[in-house]
Amino acid sequence: MVLWVVVVLIFVSALFFLFTWFSGGPYTPVSSAFLRQMTKELLLQSNQRFYDLGSGDGRVLVAMAKAFQVHGVGYEINPVAFVLSLLWSRWRGTSGFVQFRFADLFHADVEKANVVFLHLLPHAVRHYVQSQKQRLRPGTRILSYGVPIAGLTEIQVIRMTVRGFSLAPNILYVYQV
Repeated sequence: MVLWVVVVLIFVSALFFLFTWFSGGPYTPVSSAFLRQMTKELLLQSNQRFYDLGSGDGRVLVAMAKAFQVHGVGYEINPVAFVLSLLWSRWRGTSGFVQFRFADLFHADVEKANVVFLHLLPHAVRHYVQSQKQRLRPGTRILSYGVPIAGLTEIQVIRMTVRGFSLAPNILYVYQV
């Protein structure tokens, strides 16, 4: 009996790992402190469209909508995080500014985006930029949380000092296409 439980746990863990690897990354929320710093240092305008690819619980998109009244779209493939994003947006009063789509970020319709936020594993960021960069309009900013993008020149880097130990990268690379 114990052996079967161990086998099932290993199997479920392997499925979760594979899902995480091929979907872009696990659900790991950006800290509230880092979001506050992002809203202070990013200069967004209300007429811009902010796309969050791999939007998780929607906190980044909701924070940008609250701070700058930008309209945005979040793409999330994790069903639990997707439902959380809908609830979070409604609770924070931004459902008129943001939409969330239960879809793969590699199928995101980004042609209207002014800003694209990526909080993904390094291999997914590289794959996204290589395969989707040509779909972005000239002047579109790419915000990469914790992952530098080879071949693009940074126009801004936002670093946050964290007291104590943190697993989060606490750095945002800003690029322009």
